[in-house]
Amino acid sequence: MKKFGLLILLSFILSSCGKELITIADLPYTTQFEVPAGLNPFTIWELPIHNIPNERLARLNAANVSEDEVERIVGKTGRFSTIFSGVELDFVQEITIEIFSDNINDATEILHREQVAENIGEVIGLNASLPDVTRHLEGETFGIIVTIRPRRSATQNIPVQLDFTLGVL
Repeated sequence: MKKFGLLILLSFILSSCGKELITIADLPYTTQFEVPAGLNPFTIWELPIHNIPNERLARLNAANVSEDEVERIVGKTGRFSTIFSGVELDFVQEITIEIFSDNINDATEILHREQVAENIGEVIGLNASLPDVTRHLEGETFGIIVTIRPRRSATQNIPVQLDFTLGVL
């Protein structure tokens, strides 16, 4: 009987792999910043970005979703890309995006990508992390921390854009 239960659980997990997260509303955000040249490949580089306008309530209202319907908010999709064509992100080995409200030391991961291919090009697709981040979206603004583990140094300053969507469940 235990084997049968395990088989059902395993088939459920495998059947849900690769499917998009079903949400009642999406909260899309975009921010631009610059990755500096000369990142040391033997250390982890963190870039905090403060004061991103929240706009949570306006976006929920636009989607006809009330605050009472919000069970939790999680990371859904993300895209880390160069602003100018011809500039590649092949120096990135791993990238993590965390969100915080007032205290930068109280951040929660929303997106990540491990073992980025060396021939990635100009865009890195990010995978969702699913912890509840509702508490970080209670004020007028929030911040994110972009953590990059480089495989080698960038040869120039690289203007980048981070597009990410939080899903309301």
